[in-house]
Amino acid sequence: KNLEIEQGFAEHTGLADESVDAAMITLVFHECPDGIKHQILREAYRILKPSGTLVLTDVPNDDLHLYPGFFEPYKEQWLAFDFEAALVEAGFTDVRVADTAERLWTRVSTKPKA
Repeated sequence: KNLEIEQGFAEHTGLADESVDAAMITLVFHECPDGIKHQILREAYRILKPSGTLVLTDVPNDDLHLYPGFFEPYKEQWLAFDFEAALVEAGFTDVRVADTAERLWTRVSTKPKA
């Protein structure tokens, strides 16, 4: 009853400050330039309630290089992107790795209490 799914631009959700308990971003970040990744993390932090949870799932950073001839415009940026550092920079704490499906990784982090 209390689940809502929103689809749109992750960097500009239009949701109110501190209005959601959890945010989930799946297979999005490898498709974005680094600047947008940082905007999305700041937006997730803004909309999460204190103690809210962010769940990020994507392909491993080196995964896009395993397929010669496969074109991904931001694969070089993806190869060098440091998720833990980006999450901490955005204000998240308690960044941890979670088990997920094969060939994917998940990071779970928390917005600190006020």
